[in-house]
Amino acid sequence: MRGILEYDPDEFVFTALAGTPLAEISKTLSEHGQFLPFDPPLTDSGATLGGTVAAGLNGPGQFRYGGLRDFIIGVKFCDGTGQKLMGGGKVVKNAAGFDFPKLFVGSLGRLGILYELTFKVFPAPQAYMTMSFETGNVQSALETACLLAGSNFEPFAIDIIPPGCLKIRIGGNHDANEITAGLIEKHVDSPASRSTEEMESTMWSNLRDFAWAKEDLLLKVALIPSLVCELEDTLAGMNLVRHYSAAGNVAYVSTDRENLQTVDDKLKAMKLSGIMLRGDFSNPRLGWQAARQAETTIQSAMDREGRFLPL
Repeated sequence: MRGILEYDPDEFVFTALAGTPLAEISKTLSEHGQFLPFDPPLTDSGATLGGTVAAGLNGPGQFRYGGLRDFIIGVKFCDGTGQKLMGGGKVVKNAAGFDFPKLFVGSLGRLGILYELTFKVFPAPQAYMTMSFETGNVQSALETACLLAGSNFEPFAIDIIPPGCLKIRIGGNHDANEITAGLIEKHVDSPASRSTEEMESTMWSNLRDFAWAKEDLLLKVALIPSLVCELEDTLAGMNLVRHYSAAGNVAYVSTDRENLQTVDDKLKAMKLSGIMLRGDFSNPRLGWQAARQAETTIQSAMDREGRFLPL
């Protein structure tokens, strides 16, 4: 279940078995100046390609390029009867039919057992630079994040670290990064510090691997920027460590078991949904859950004998 089966750098496509570590894939791609643009988290912690697809997990780079579902183009899987099935293909222009690849993103392993996946990749930037702004509070950081998100600077990542740190990551060649950084500084009132090349890799590796999380339980919450401040007020009152990514469109919360039920209740009150990414838990879903009639119908069609856990 481990290993890269096919990789053609000229076609920007690779096929690998589901148990292949992301670190192995990233190393192979980097040797040809390419990368996975959705910036998968937990690469250094041993995450696999299939596990990342099942969890539907994207990194900070999703802000610039889009999420995992935008880059997966083919899957092979086993259904509950042991039958081998496939969807999509090994070229970007796939054949017609059910879009199984996107259906498996975030499925939590409950539609079938993935064993082979195909992805498209992009050329990697020559260099990165991160600008850190101390804005004073999350509200100010969010306002600046939304301003830059709607600009033509096209940052690779926009992350907010409470109480008021805003990190803007840009990428390209060295000269272009310097020019873009200067233009961004003119649009932001707060003073900025720029990362060095030595700082850059470690900084975002720590963010992607959630090195800042203090507790065993790690929660991902789907969000919209207009709800960030309300959620921040709720979490700040509980003294939980949190991090906002993709310009306020996703929150990561480090919590302990004692506060888990309260967090669940707060999310339900705000009609926000969350999913547990790490820790010992009985149900990965927290918060408000919409009616799942469509998901249930799909699962009953794909898992006719009920071999997998229900959605």
